[in-house]
Amino acid sequence: MQTQIARPNAPDPRLSVVDRAVIDQRLQGMRRRIRALRIARGWTQQDLGDRSGYWQSYIGQIERGQKRPPLETLFSLAQALEVDALDLLAPIGPGERRAAPAEAMHG
Repeated sequence: MQTQIARPNAPDPRLSVVDRAVIDQRLQGMRRRIRALRIARGWTQQDLGDRSGYWQSYIGQIERGQKRPPLETLFSLAQALEVDALDLLAPIGPGERRAAPAEAMHG
């Protein structure tokens, strides 16, 4: 039996549609929190990139949802932003906009 290797950013075929929607909601919240925290500090994407060790373009791709950062990157960004990495993945709070169903399904 051949092992199938998942592509980065490809949905895990073992997850249900509901699981994917929950994950997409968390990722959407993470992207918004990273951007909001960066802006609250008066930082550009370049500033966050310099503090975390990533290119400005990669920070922008994360914030726009074009890249899903690996766990190590999430921890680096959280450390640069001086927050707990788990706070970046917290459920969307009452003051945050939830994605419309189609947006949640497709990011």
